[in-house]
Amino acid sequence: MQATDNSTHTETDKKHRLVPTGQPGFTIPRLQMPADLKPDSREWCGIFTIETPKGYVRVRAYRKFECFGTAEALEAAGLLHPSWLPGLPGNNKSKQTILFTREGPCFVLGRPTAPFHENNEEVKNRFITICKTGKKFAVEIRPTEAQKERLNAFIDKLDRKRNEAREKEKNREYDREYEEARRKTNSDPENLERYIQVCIKSVSDYFDARLYDYTPESTARISQAIAELRQAFDEAELLEAPKYERIGDNVLGINFRKGCTRESDH
Repeated sequence: MQATDNSTHTETDKKHRLVPTGQPGFTIPRLQMPADLKPDSREWCGIFTIETPKGYVRVRAYRKFECFGTAEALEAAGLLHPSWLPGLPGNNKSKQTILFTREGPCFVLGRPTAPFHENNEEVKNRFITICKTGKKFAVEIRPTEAQKERLNAFIDKLDRKRNEAREKEKNREYDREYEEARRKTNSDPENLERYIQVCIKSVSDYFDARLYDYTPESTARISQAIAELRQAFDEAELLEAPKYERIGDNVLGINFRKGCTRESDH
């Protein structure tokens, strides 16, 4: 069957073809983003809800909009025509792309290839994708340029927040390792050596995993300081094993864990 929009495709394309849907007045759906777009529970995308007489449509906003709901709710929201659903006779089985040409919407039957990629300027923001998800459906809609700019800023902010949270958790993990090593430090020089290495490793790892780059001069200075600190401890000699270990405000004897009492009890 001949394609409707010959400027984009021709009937010689063997992997897919365009077929008019029969609703020439149906324009491409557009969504209104709420002014106070909220992040989802995992804080990696925005989420909002569209209320219709046929039920709710849940919208996930990332680099595009993904609208989830029943066929009736999606139709009531103006996001699709019921004849476009995948799985209907003549349509694709589980995923149906609709391209909005100058003459009206068309089914993209078969497997869409490179000409239908969203970065192609000829079809950019002019198609939607309908996917079957169990008993419900998901409609993927590309944002307008203005919406894309706002979404990118929103997602970048969430990404920074997630990265900062991961950095804080990594620092907490370093603190736990540091505390565990410190608690195990007693008269055993081998334990003391492990404690020192954990301290140096924490400093080195924090420097390597930093979120922001230092100037080349500062980077060289910090790297040299870490190397000198490691060398200093490698070459250090213990004069005498410590008699006591301080943990917080408590001073413990070196054999306290073996049954000795606190210093104040002697």
